[in-house]
Amino acid sequence: MARKVFLIRHARQSSDLCNVDVGLSNTGVRQAELLAERLTGFEIECLYCSDLIRAMQTAEIINSRLLLPLGVESRVRELDFGEMEGLTNEEIRRKFGQFKSDELKFELDQRYPGGENAAEVLERSLSGVLDILNSTSENVAIVTHGVVIRVLVCYSIGAPLQRWRNVARGLENTSISELDVNSAGIGARFSLERLNDYTHLETFPDLLRSNKTETR
Repeated sequence: MARKVFLIRHARQSSDLCNVDVGLSNTGVRQAELLAERLTGFEIECLYCSDLIRAMQTAEIINSRLLLPLGVESRVRELDFGEMEGLTNEEIRRKFGQFKSDELKFELDQRYPGGENAAEVLERSLSGVLDILNSTSENVAIVTHGVVIRVLVCYSIGAPLQRWRNVARGLENTSISELDVNSAGIGARFSLERLNDYTHLETFPDLLRSNKTETR
């Protein structure tokens, strides 16, 4: 029987600046609490998270309900945005407008100035996921980040990595994406079974990205 890997996007963080390492907003805490309640119905046997604060806090809230072994895996942290990190969206558009325009052509897997590209994110995050799978025979949940989830989905379905932005463009905070795994190690095969599942938020429209009103 295939094992399951549940890829969970962290709850909303307390800053709109690009990839700053901060904790959760008030909304993020509520999102994580709703997710924790929902996950009690899943057959999850161990929990991991990236080493960024927003992911660790999300995992801690989940684990206050699930009471599972919890590990930290730095290789599933968010893409390194390089020179864009710490900037506002407007600053990024002003300073890196050509890069962002070229990115939306989906022709090349561009490396962010001073940072990473999708192939590099896939290489490290996949190695982290495989090491987790090789250390346990159980179903695993991993609290991680938007780009990591999208590149792992591209890998799973054989999509070109430069198309990662086309994977669930509205990927919600605390959404669940599920990969079934029928082998681990070299040649591991993943089947995408669930993507951007945020049923636990649907009755609370104020918690959705489309109705975002606060970050703190």
